[in-house]
Amino acid sequence: MRSRNRRADTRITQNSQRLPAKVTGVKVYSLPADAQSLIHLVMPSGRSRVRAALTYSIGGLFACGIVWACVTQIQLPAKGFGEVEFASPISVVRMCMEVYNQIKDEDWSLVGTSTGNNWPRLLWNFDKPYRWNGGSGGAGIGYTLPASLGAALANKRHGRLTVSIGGDGDFNFAPGTLWTAAHHRIPMLYVVLNNRAYHQEYMYVEAMAGRRSRGVTRADIGTTLKDPNIDYATVARGYGVHGEGPISDPAELAPALKRAIAVVKSGQPALVDVVTEPR
Repeated sequence: MRSRNRRADTRITQNSQRLPAKVTGVKVYSLPADAQSLIHLVMPSGRSRVRAALTYSIGGLFACGIVWACVTQIQLPAKGFGEVEFASPISVVRMCMEVYNQIKDEDWSLVGTSTGNNWPRLLWNFDKPYRWNGGSGGAGIGYTLPASLGAALANKRHGRLTVSIGGDGDFNFAPGTLWTAAHHRIPMLYVVLNNRAYHQEYMYVEAMAGRRSRGVTRADIGTTLKDPNIDYATVARGYGVHGEGPISDPAELAPALKRAIAVVKSGQPALVDVVTEPR
């Protein structure tokens, strides 16, 4: 198995070296001044970590190439970490790193399925057993918010900063959980990854429509959450929970997270609604 992984890693390295410096149609992201921990992604050691993780958990060169293309598009500003331009809606990797920058010096615990933990598992430092409490096991929708609150209750007596990242579609199945959080004063930072759709389902519909040559112009019917867009920060405030957002400007994300974390550290729940790219 180790020999096979080394061969796969070699192939990934060879393929990644052939990727162009810029890919047409792919946005180029620069690093903010407070996201210097992302620098390891563009260094050889960081790239080795990404390759190793993908070799072990995915094994498919196609998937590796896609992620590698995303990683190689994160470029350092020419003059170091200065003023940079940011894309809107916010990329998922940017959102995850902004959250980590705010919690990395705290005794944090990531709970719930947290959108599969793909980026946090690659970028965050899980150096203690309670840094993540595990997945649902059954992949049931509507799990993340109530499961996260249960974990937050368990973390409360230990004084840990409970953090959860949940999709907007998942949130809509059990939003009343926020009332329970407010009523029982359970501190938790809940970040809504608001891509305004059930995008896993949306992609399936697109793939099936394309396979059957039926076009994808109506793939959004029944799979997107728009017209009107949902304001999850307002929903949170209606349940008595501190709400920030909706945030689509990356420059506003760090201050919003700081305010929300201050509320959580005071013993109350808080929600941050982040408008993100589709996937």
